[in-house]
Amino acid sequence: MTPSTDPLGPGSRAVLIGAWSGCDDLGLADLPAVERNIAELHRLLTVGGVAGLRPDHCVRVEQPSHPHEILRPVEHAASQTTDTLLIYYAGHGLLEGRRQRDLYLALCGTRWPDECLPYESLRTRILECGKDALQTVVILDCCFSGQALDGEMSGEGIVSPGQLPDVVARETRLPGACVLTASAATRKALAPVGATYTAFTGELIAVLRDGIAGGPELLDMSTLYTELTHRMRRRAPAPTPRFGSRGTGARTVLTRNRAYAPPPSGATVHAASAPSARPRPHDLVALADRLFGEADHEAAALNYRKALVLFEAEQNRPAQINVLIALARVAQATGDLPGSSAHLDHARAMAVVIGNRLAEMNALNGLGSAALAGDATEIAIRHHRAALMIAEEIGNDLGLLNALNGLARAAVSQTDLDTAVGHYRRALALAERLSSDIGRANAHIGLGNIARRRDDRPTAERHFLQALAGAKAVDNRPAQATILRTLGDLTGSTQYYTQAAALTDGTPAGR
Repeated sequence: MTPSTDPLGPGSRAVLIGAWSGCDDLGLADLPAVERNIAELHRLLTVGGVAGLRPDHCVRVEQPSHPHEILRPVEHAASQTTDTLLIYYAGHGLLEGRRQRDLYLALCGTRWPDECLPYESLRTRILECGKDALQTVVILDCCFSGQALDGEMSGEGIVSPGQLPDVVARETRLPGACVLTASAATRKALAPVGATYTAFTGELIAVLRDGIAGGPELLDMSTLYTELTHRMRRRAPAPTPRFGSRGTGARTVLTRNRAYAPPPSGATVHAASAPSARPRPHDLVALADRLFGEADHEAAALNYRKALVLFEAEQNRPAQINVLIALARVAQATGDLPGSSAHLDHARAMAVVIGNRLAEMNALNGLGSAALAGDATEIAIRHHRAALMIAEEIGNDLGLLNALNGLARAAVSQTDLDTAVGHYRRALALAERLSSDIGRANAHIGLGNIARRRDDRPTAERHFLQALAGAKAVDNRPAQATILRTLGDLTGSTQYYTQAAALTDGTPAGR
């Protein structure tokens, strides 16, 4: 017998689960798009020419009202799988159980949350019955809050948006597996009324149906995740997907790429050796750092996301945290404050799980900056105070310096200038001890702005001149130009404007 070349061959099985009728007693509305999700995914995976799954190997579980209506088909499919097992669920999701951290999949017509299917039960069934499966893929298109209005699979939950991916990753652990989620806990319009498909599955269907231009011949889960993330970000404020994997799960091939264009015949040898040239995640981070420095934010974010997928496959939590903080920095630079906070929340939750106090401190300082940028001053103060306490606990002066500057800016926004001066002076003393030119410049800028608000021009000029010296020491020309223009506004001296202009047009200052 000729071996199958289909991504999902004879040894593969799939169970597509859809619950689109609402639960009035739980306040969950109907989701008619889910029915179309199931029908189109079944078509694409079986007769759609992209996966090659036999129709009798792809079971549709529609409108389940009792847990056993899901568990038994999953048990049967898992026990028969010797290649890839795919489990897909679309419907409502709830966070219940102790401290409302356990994921439950909503069923049709249920009246109480405990009548729904605990994800832990599904996971256990897969583990016990799918021991012969080479890899397992779980795709969840659901919310976690249990609240929905007018076809929205979203709501306000107890767990923060950044913590949810960590909750899902913890609750969906499967050896040699990957889990892809819509992560729709606190965002709205994921399943808008009248839409053909839910937002997340609609993009998944589009990728399966149309392919990825310029992509590889076969699409593995990490490639799908990267593409879906890019597509969902263009649909803001729709939430972006989350992804977790174990073993080789991220490299599980799910489908052919319909947009694949074979390379020219002369490039055959090069293409065949491409797998050995797979980019290393640290190289991708270095590239993203450079692109961010060049203000190419979209390209930087794309490379950070690619690195994140690879770090997730390696189970490298510290590296994941660093990339999440970098993604937050990119999001904040582009004005996406909710996105920045979501990345930082995720980084902080992960840091708490692995006990990395340094990473937790950095995430808290980032959350404080994002909150202050969004005029959420009290939240900013809370985050920076928490970061300050950790910095003092672990003896991290740089984190302490950032926390003090954040608290000072927050105090200024509340017009509590005396408190702000106290924070800035403490930050300045710390920067002097650390010989940090950037720290000195930031503190002097803050003190100069306060003196200016108090109409103390001589003091303001002195601080800005010292800030200018710090900016020159680190060769930060944009900062120098800004400080020079501020000095010009403050003193009325044209020499400052001339020097600023020389910096911005590339002419050496003072000439």
